[in-house]
Amino acid sequence: MIIAVVLLSISVLILFLYIIFILKQLKSINKQLDKRLIENTRQPLNIELFNKTITNLSKNINRCLKLEEKRRLESINDQKQFKELISNISHDLRTPLTSIKGYQQLLEKTPLDKHQVQLLKTSQKSTDELGLLIENFFEYSYLVTAKTEPNLEKININNLIVECVLSYIAIFEEKNLNVNIKETPPVFVLGDKNMLIRIIENLLNNCAKHSLGDIDIKIE
Repeated sequence: MIIAVVLLSISVLILFLYIIFILKQLKSINKQLDKRLIENTRQPLNIELFNKTITNLSKNINRCLKLEEKRRLESINDQKQFKELISNISHDLRTPLTSIKGYQQLLEKTPLDKHQVQLLKTSQKSTDELGLLIENFFEYSYLVTAKTEPNLEKININNLIVECVLSYIAIFEEKNLNVNIKETPPVFVLGDKNMLIRIIENLLNNCAKHSLGDIDIKIE
């Protein structure tokens, strides 16, 4: 009876130590995964365990991590190729468009009747709209694939809009458009200055191209 109790006690102790050893290894796995996430490393899991099930689990985890890394690299490569494709398409479209604009400018210098002048203006308007679409397409495609992080800072949006409007004054004067900016208290925003300038300039560009009257700007 005593022998049986001793053997049972030894078995329980061995089992207890084995469980502790397994828990220690599971803790090690978890720690290694945390390290991969925090330090962005590609180190495979290192397991020192004689349990077949957990060893197979670690192998499968390593295979999954390796497959994930492979897919990540493929995604980066696909994005790079996509950017190159967009750039090539944009260039291929800009080249004939520039040629078309050149011929239109030559036509402006030749004697044309009233109907032909109207047709030329319509053609030029469509060409300008096509050029804008190409630029927007290129910019949108780039921004979708680019992982740009905004550089946030406190900005007086009133001053920024005034600066952008001043840079467009010559264009507005050429179009015979007056710009009216209603005075308002300063409005401060947290944003990326360069991105905001691009947004404002896009809006002003649309105003210059499509406005049928004076432009009123109000900041709220």
